[in-house]
Amino acid sequence: MATQLTGNERLVVWLPSWLGDIVMAEPLLAALSARWSKDAQLTFIAPRFAASLWGAAGELEAATWVDAKDRAAVDAALRQAQAVVLLRNSFRSAWRAWRAGVPQRIGFARDGRRALLTDSMVPARRRWGTKAGLLVRPFGDDVLDLGAMVGVFAARTQPRIAVLPDWTARAAARLGPVLWKSDFAVVNVGGRAGSAKALPDWSPIVAGLLDAGLHVVLVTGPGEEARLDQVLSEPLAADARCVAWRDPVCDLGELAALGQRCRVALTTDGGPRHVLAAVGARVIVLFGPTDPHHTAAHLERTVSLVGAAPCGPCHLERCNQSGADIQRCFRSIPIQEVLTAALS
Repeated sequence: MATQLTGNERLVVWLPSWLGDIVMAEPLLAALSARWSKDAQLTFIAPRFAASLWGAAGELEAATWVDAKDRAAVDAALRQAQAVVLLRNSFRSAWRAWRAGVPQRIGFARDGRRALLTDSMVPARRRWGTKAGLLVRPFGDDVLDLGAMVGVFAARTQPRIAVLPDWTARAAARLGPVLWKSDFAVVNVGGRAGSAKALPDWSPIVAGLLDAGLHVVLVTGPGEEARLDQVLSEPLAADARCVAWRDPVCDLGELAALGQRCRVALTTDGGPRHVLAAVGARVIVLFGPTDPHHTAAHLERTVSLVGAAPCGPCHLERCNQSGADIQRCFRSIPIQEVLTAALS
């Protein structure tokens, strides 16, 4: 039986690297924050953007945040810890916790790291025919099971991001009073160059939203600005109702504020869709090469549109098809179906 956490330990929680996984883990982080003694120390090791979402306010503000890229700070936190919860499913994270001598090391028994953990959980598996593999289920469910194993139970399962007044003020000022008060849609057109997980062309969808009378705010992540240029070809570039946030690109606080205010948000499957859902936005998610079962939870205000292709879901970063079959998964989603879902 796993050793139960009491709330009095110096605890380190090592979060995943991906934005979507971190948002899905938020209910457990909130449960830990609520339970932890003020005399103990709770530290989250995470990418810097996670602290920007929760470090200033809300249920997680009492925790100390350590940048996962700051190797010295990470090692120092581990050396001082009495227990560590590894939500990052890498061998290296478990090895570093073991090397630092953390007495209680909690995580999933996968990727050959079971011997490095004192308390481990074997992820649920499935079998089809003669093959077996991990059960495809939402990451947030796995995280809550891991917490329950060591006696930490979440009061809620729905991820939540509290929109700060500063985020709202910045987004409203940037959009301007007329557009801020209008009926607008947020469209996340981001994606790495050549990525199979990025929609090939958002332009017809954006044009359809404008034709329906909506204003449109185009957003993307750092380094993905070329996607904005691709969408803003004529005549969209000349339409004042279509605004692209480029210099600078939309940060996560502004995205959360837009999501709370907008009529609808459209995006492919990725981290931004989880941020938008966590602030209560109505979200239309287009699935190409990714499996919707990985995130099939809390879909009350989410519409999932799944592309059909015999080669998918492949989860490949680069499409391995050719000719007319390149990104067939995305291209099989009818544009009118997307617009109907967004405007309903």
